[in-house]
Amino acid sequence: MKAYIELWAGRLLRLEPAMLAGAILAFAYPPGVRRYWLWLLLLWPLFLGARWLARGRLITRLPLFWPCAALILLAAFNVYAAPYTRGLEMLARPLLGLWLCWALIETARDAGSVDRPLWAGAALGAVASVLALGATQWSASKSGQMWAVIAALPAIRGFPAFEAGLNPNEIAGALAWLVPLLAGIAIGPARSLGLRLAAGAVSAALLLALFLGQSRAALFGVLGALALIALLIPTGRRRWLALLGVAALIALQTAVMASAFQPARRDTAAARDEISIGSRFDMQINALEIIRAYPLTGVGLNMYRDSRVRQAYPTPAMNNRPPHTHNELLQIGTDMGIPGMAVYIWLNGAAAYMLYWSWRRGDPAARAVSAATAAGLLAHTVYGVADAIPLWDRLAFVYWLMLGLAGAQHALVKLELQGQVRAQRAL
Repeated sequence: MKAYIELWAGRLLRLEPAMLAGAILAFAYPPGVRRYWLWLLLLWPLFLGARWLARGRLITRLPLFWPCAALILLAAFNVYAAPYTRGLEMLARPLLGLWLCWALIETARDAGSVDRPLWAGAALGAVASVLALGATQWSASKSGQMWAVIAALPAIRGFPAFEAGLNPNEIAGALAWLVPLLAGIAIGPARSLGLRLAAGAVSAALLLALFLGQSRAALFGVLGALALIALLIPTGRRRWLALLGVAALIALQTAVMASAFQPARRDTAAARDEISIGSRFDMQINALEIIRAYPLTGVGLNMYRDSRVRQAYPTPAMNNRPPHTHNELLQIGTDMGIPGMAVYIWLNGAAAYMLYWSWRRGDPAARAVSAATAAGLLAHTVYGVADAIPLWDRLAFVYWLMLGLAGAQHALVKLELQGQVRAQRAL
């Protein structure tokens, strides 16, 4: 009987990736549609139970566990304590992110390898490259110098949940996570040649989309992260080729910023950059005023854009319609107050600790994955200084995928070291 239960529980676990993919797509829709799919979150306890029956464990305890638990508990408290609220529905996307994060960790433990989560990252990057290249609402003022390339790209309309297309700054935040991750996997000693080739091709497509979109914050972060990855390659020809490639990208971006390919637009580009920097600074000052007024709760989850908050804290430079604070830490502060900022720092600190620990103690393949994941998180952190993908955003699940990779690699290295200790003791 026990073997029969374990067999069917294992078969049920095979459905988890498809259910997660469906939930990610469903939760990308706006609230009016999304609320009809909230029941999908009830599948997570079902899969947790199946894993307990099939594998004998409910969830892997990692340094991520407590900051994640604190985040959800604080967010639930915020729904009732903050001055404004959209209700418990705001917890749906973070809960989906936690499900994705731990599903990747448990999948890696079951397989004894992080390759499956990395393939998931490559598949996600492939979908993102199609959306980024085909459904982005390109800005002529930012991307005018590359318009000949943009005009040659196929236009995608009516993509499910993204029918209206994507803002280039929004998709740039997701690409800032994925480009360094996949580039690091492509040039590192991954366990599968096919994975390295797929990661390389997808990272190149994503980098093209990022370059065409010209989100400066994302580009600065990604170029810095790519340089870091190149420096971590052991001394040799591959390292110098990687550094030369990064240098060429930096030179190309410098030329674009100087309007070298369209000199007539030089003054226009400089004026646009000045206005953009000024408006972001105004929004961040605005956010600090909100945090000072509501230090314990902020104004509520994703309520910075609410008309009542906009009236109290206007931002004329953005026609009083900014989607967020254009700074991720300040965004958390306006959403959840100073306690939320503390938990967010704790969460990212836990991820940094796990990656550093795995990099120090893992084999070359584990070091490559840890470095690539850390580079993606670092690139997005730079992006997050001047822009934001809030935890409640439709693309925030990419952040949880990155945390899942960090947790998966940490768990595998820890299990391997524990196995070595047991073997030594047996001798």
